[in-house]
Amino acid sequence: MSQIYRYFFLFLFFITICFFSVLSKNRGGVSAFENRRLTEWTKITDTKNVEKYISDHLPLREKLLTIYFSLNLKLSAINQAVIEGKDGWFFKGENNTVYNLPVIPSFQNKKVLSEAQHLQIISNLQKVQAYCDENNIKFYLMFPPDKHRIYAQFMPNGILRHKNLSPKKQLTSLLPENIRLIPLEQNMIDEAKKNLYLTYYKEESHWNENGAFFAYQQLMKEIKKDFPEVNILFKEDFVIKKEKVWNVYNVSNKPNFCNGNQYQPKYGLKPNLYDHFIYKKQNDIKVEWRGNFRSSVNKSGNPLSVYIVGDSFACYIHPFLSATFRRVRSHRFNMPREVWGIKFNERKKEFEQEKPDILIFSISDLKIKDLLKVD
Repeated sequence: MSQIYRYFFLFLFFITICFFSVLSKNRGGVSAFENRRLTEWTKITDTKNVEKYISDHLPLREKLLTIYFSLNLKLSAINQAVIEGKDGWFFKGENNTVYNLPVIPSFQNKKVLSEAQHLQIISNLQKVQAYCDENNIKFYLMFPPDKHRIYAQFMPNGILRHKNLSPKKQLTSLLPENIRLIPLEQNMIDEAKKNLYLTYYKEESHWNENGAFFAYQQLMKEIKKDFPEVNILFKEDFVIKKEKVWNVYNVSNKPNFCNGNQYQPKYGLKPNLYDHFIYKKQNDIKVEWRGNFRSSVNKSGNPLSVYIVGDSFACYIHPFLSATFRRVRSHRFNMPREVWGIKFNERKKEFEQEKPDILIFSISDLKIKDLLKVD
């Protein structure tokens, strides 16, 4: 019996400590961890808020929440290739193998790259910049943001974000000033908040043509600073039709959710209609596509040559660049069923033939590790 009493008093002592800890806490405030205002002390006169106040101010609350949600993530569908979000939105899951940064920790703004990796990427980009400077090529760097950054409000509840910078911003904060970074993420978030049109597919992983066109315009604003004679295209330069578009190369009603398309029948998706851009002078453009490479010649385009190295997000920008410049050549470094790699030394051989005026690196933010090795 004495043992029972001992445990009882230990339990009572623990409850008492927790109670006084709660009372001694800041009586209100904002939780940056949960991105909401905590229940204030003055409101507990309403009996409905007593439980909320106690739960909001428990000791070690954030650590307990972190443990709870970490366990929940391991047991839930979030570990699958596709996450079912809110209001018909779908996102990449942690089990998606085509990305080299972890999806959920990246969304939570955890540190996913080491200091050594940051420095290596910066060093590699400086080598590219130095080559461009020596050969009179203007170099532009852009990181297309993942959909969960632009439409975070539709992610499932419970995936808590830290107040840190995103992994991409952790890296770009270290970039030297001579490397031209295209400002995309915050501009796209601001555009999405206007809610004029969707910039990403609800049922697929990429930005749609509206999103790619918006990114194109942000890129062109920077290019125009170096080449004032270049005209930026506007929506009036295109015929825009509502189509079940999933792919910039053809009109298709079959989504391809980055190795997650096997989940589409499970969710019974019904494709939305999206804007499909058709350039009004499309007949002036000839396109050739072979394996990892896509080239275009536009007889009425601005007389500059552009070379773009990127992933699938960059493929969505190519048609807009093709409508703008005389010649555009793109290398997709992550072509399915091919050996991945930027392989910059191989690109140098092509530069001697192409003689590009502009070089663009377009690396979506979950593939940043590809910059650890550019040769």
